Amino acid sequence: MIAFLNERSLEPHSDWSVGLKLFLLVAQEFAAAGEPVFRDARYFLSIEFKRRFNHLAFPSEQRALVQSLVFSDRYCPCWTPLRESDSDTEYSCEDPMTALIDESLSEAAERARTNEPLSVAAISAFNSTFGNRLRLNVSSTAWNGVHVELLNATAVAAAREFIAQRRGHYDRMSRVAPRDFQTILEKDTQRFLRTGRTERRGRRIFQENQTRRFYYVDDAHNGHVAHLEVFSEDGEHMGIADVDTGVLDDSGRVEGRILRL
Repeated sequence: MIAFLNERSLEPHSDWSVGLKLFLLVAQEFAAAGEPVFRDARYFLSIEFKRRFNHLAFPSEQRALVQSLVFSDRYCPCWTPLRESDSDTEYSCEDPMTALIDESLSEAAERARTNEPLSVAAISAFNSTFGNRLRLNVSSTAWNGVHVELLNATAVAAAREFIAQRRGHYDRMSRVAPRDFQTILEKDTQRFLRTGRTERRGRRIFQENQTRRFYYVDDAHNGHVAHLEVFSEDGEHMGIADVDTGVLDDSGRVEGRILRL
């Protein structure tokens, strides 16, 4: 999967700090999953953008990260040196109705036309006319009526879901422990929620909505023995669970083991 920052969603009368914060958080999610995100450096390095950016309010530690996102290649290299779209061809987004010429959505659409369906995503500010849309339909005057669909990430949760859906099951021959997005913990967002906490090795802790049990990936086991550690709501160890299904195996319970929260 590849993604593009949708600069058109930074609309003239919207609060750009909201959109840029979202761009940062979603780009970090894609980067953590090893999925590339691209930006149009011409837009973000323009005098007009810089002038408005200088007046935006961010927490001090977040401002530096946003600056790195839009002004450098740390998270998002510029797509123009490797362009597949034609700079003179007209493209259009169906909803919201938007005319496009030589923009990130144009390039995203061209990449989508030559890749697997729904393997290209736009990252759009949710406080824009692109908000609340899971997909964008884009066509080109050069395609004879054909259109492509782009995934549209307007929230961090949506980005996580896109990534999880695109990635296959964990490879049981792998020499490293599974990433969260390769497990049921990220794939079933109705069943599991992130707690915002981590265990001692730094793995994220998730909580199962129905049982209130805590789960996390055991970073010390990989391949055929990869598993999730499971604890009760009170932090008592209950056993281990399959990374694909989350089914509990209480034979792996360790007496006296406690999850410190």
